[in-house]
Amino acid sequence: MGGCPFHSEDDEAASAVDEAGHDPAAHGAADGRGDPERATLERRAFVKSALLIGGTSALGGLASVADVTANVRAGTTARVDAAARLNRQHAWDGYEPRAGSGNTAQPPHSLVLLLDYEGSGEPSPGHRRQVETALRSVERQFDWGPSGLLFTIGYSATYFDRYEEDPPPGAAPDAPREVVRTVEGLTDLAATNDDVTADDYDAVLLVASANPANLLAVESALWGEGEEVSLDATFEGVFAKPDGWPARRVGFAGEAFQAREDEYEEEFLAEDQEVPDEAPLSMGFIAGFGESIPAEDAVTLRRNQRFPGPDVDADAVPTHLDYVGEVGERDPGVFAQGTLKHLSHLEIDLETWYGEEGAADETGSETESGGDEQRRHQMYSPYHTESATNERGGDKPGSGLTADDDSPADGPGLEESPDSDGPSVLEYADRTPETVAGDDTAATSEPTTGHSQKTARARYDVNGDGEPEQPVLRRDWDAITPQTGEDRAAGYIFNVPMRFDESIYSLLDATYNVGFTSLDGRVDHAAASDPEAVRERNGIAPYMTATRRGNWLIPPITLRALPSPRAARADLSASRVDDSYVVEVTGVPRSGGPLDPETVRFGAPETVNQAGGATPTAVTRRGRTTVFEFPAAETGLESGATVRLFGKTRGTLEPVVGTTTLE
Repeated sequence: MGGCPFHSEDDEAASAVDEAGHDPAAHGAADGRGDPERATLERRAFVKSALLIGGTSALGGLASVADVTANVRAGTTARVDAAARLNRQHAWDGYEPRAGSGNTAQPPHSLVLLLDYEGSGEPSPGHRRQVETALRSVERQFDWGPSGLLFTIGYSATYFDRYEEDPPPGAAPDAPREVVRTVEGLTDLAATNDDVTADDYDAVLLVASANPANLLAVESALWGEGEEVSLDATFEGVFAKPDGWPARRVGFAGEAFQAREDEYEEEFLAEDQEVPDEAPLSMGFIAGFGESIPAEDAVTLRRNQRFPGPDVDADAVPTHLDYVGEVGERDPGVFAQGTLKHLSHLEIDLETWYGEEGAADETGSETESGGDEQRRHQMYSPYHTESATNERGGDKPGSGLTADDDSPADGPGLEESPDSDGPSVLEYADRTPETVAGDDTAATSEPTTGHSQKTARARYDVNGDGEPEQPVLRRDWDAITPQTGEDRAAGYIFNVPMRFDESIYSLLDATYNVGFTSLDGRVDHAAASDPEAVRERNGIAPYMTATRRGNWLIPPITLRALPSPRAARADLSASRVDDSYVVEVTGVPRSGGPLDPETVRFGAPETVNQAGGATPTAVTRRGRTTVFEFPAAETGLESGATVRLFGKTRGTLEPVVGTTTLE
């Protein structure tokens, strides 16, 4: 392939037709004339190059290609508001297609934009208002969902360094360099530690869609470029526009990856290697399956949350885990309903992955499934054969990879399963030391542990319901990483919403190491640390090299625009008068101005945190006291109940919260 399609300047974006090899309109791609098959191939090639390149010229060319049009709304349709999404930016599941396992599939195309704030010191109220207006405009222009857009914006510890205060302990992302140092300390597997850069940008905007034109349109519109989308405000003057790698990263999965399969084979595999047909990702198998993906509730910051879980005995949390901070209550304060996120970029050694030889049978001949079977064992476990899973892994009932009440008695691996009743994912995870030592029955002559087998050990009782659950929610995409000159590498965008910083460290500890101890002490494989086993029988870890890492706070929707680290605390008194609750508010900082009634919500704390609750029907100000009246019926509360008020000051848009008991 000629050229390096990673520059975002408009003059280079205009050459996208050359990157694809043709002008798509020259052979009828724009109007359907000419050779239809050739036109389709050229259109797909152009789309791939345009998204990687970016820029307004790429978007203009894309709009002229048949069947590729931005899914732009008229701008007058009501947006899906914060209350409908429980005030969660990461509320994607309810708007995505759902598999039989209950899991959802993220959109096939993604665009990650790493942003630096262009102002000095604390963000100005004008900038805060500008960012919120821009994001609301995007929500009005596009459907909230894969056919339109899904997005989150988050902030790093670097961003919060501009304030005197830090976010509450339950919502504070670890500093970027601390993230890198912590992960480096988890393992001696050299390939995971070399040359990892801390992503110390101020903010990260992740945009995902089934339509690549939408990603290009939003990227251009947010910086006042292009004509496809018109926003009421932009990011101009607030965030510097990302100019190519590493601040601009493009991801693809499922059908979007399949469109690039030939490109992967040409660039990243040896001549006699190939990615399996219909593979959803470059390593050939489904990465997320059945019980491996938790519900969004498990990764959502909750009022009065406790680390590592509400019912985990503090004395059971291992003290030798260096990455574990204070055990106990970690209230996220005003950031309840948000989430923390780990974002890293990996490079994958696909040539070695696909170059592994298959297992041999007793005669020394390669088994029927060959290398693909061995890779299946490394991805899942030695107990999983093609007959026990779907062709590319995943949600086949009875596989042990997904919950199913009608699982066959012999379970995963069928005749190879060491247990007649079939192990669950937790059972084969518990057997990791025996598996890697070769003491456990397996379908391969070379002992190995599977990736899912090892990572399942990181589960614990996240929500206090007695069931161990994966504490991180993976939404990942393949990527292409630019290197020196025109060289490129197979990459991976590892995007992980979570409730606590330690959640990702525990997962990576389980991923990289055979020796492992879970956060709740349930799993203790600390003695299983044979260095040879770590390097040679370590699932998929040896094929992945991290290049960049960082943790981020994804605030609730109501605080997503350049948030302050803390809310001001107001004093409340609330009493019932006829059919209304009368609430007197004092103690609002004078510098922020009065509370904006349009932002005020009142009700049960959890309801208010979810952007619900009653809105004021009357407002009276007496000096520094503001009196609000709320319809009692809208709160559903009675005397003695705990109530919360949330609002933002009119002048600075700073959050103010107060809690009291109904008289």
